[in-house]
Amino acid sequence: MRQAQDFHLEYLKEDDYDLFRRTLQAAYRYSIPRHYGEFMPIDLLTPEEQEITDFLQAKRTSSIVAKSNGAIIAGITFLTKGDQVVVGTPIYLFTAPAFQNTGIVSKFFLKMSKQFHDIDLWEMNIYSGDHELVNLFVNRCGFEIIEFLNPHHRKEGDNSSSDSNYVLRKDNF
Repeated sequence: MRQAQDFHLEYLKEDDYDLFRRTLQAAYRYSIPRHYGEFMPIDLLTPEEQEITDFLQAKRTSSIVAKSNGAIIAGITFLTKGDQVVVGTPIYLFTAPAFQNTGIVSKFFLKMSKQFHDIDLWEMNIYSGDHELVNLFVNRCGFEIIEFLNPHHRKEGDNSSSDSNYVLRKDNF
């Protein structure tokens, strides 16, 4: 495992779609059993190439990648609202296997806040039982828990799973 090193951020270019897909899939295959246990179905939870491509080409999504020596070492794909990226709702967030658990995600969000001024707000749902991810976003990246959703407290019309989730938000990006 490498240490988080110098990297630069850029919006994903179409020329890098294939590298993005391969890195994202490798990150999921590497992290799912380590994070959730060997019993988790890796192939079912790893996004398929066409799914990733569909999101990358969608009009209401954007992607930012961290690159080092030409390699994508981390990335995020997110939904946007409006003509500008006012609210970012992550679809994919990943770190290349060699860089996982090196602190790169917190550095990634810190650099994004300084470099991309068109993102005013991040908002995401995280499973409340995923303590590692909650700790990362709340304690290291500065997100706030703004709402707790559980089977007894859902937004009107929300028919999602019965799992409990935190709604996290980070303003003033």
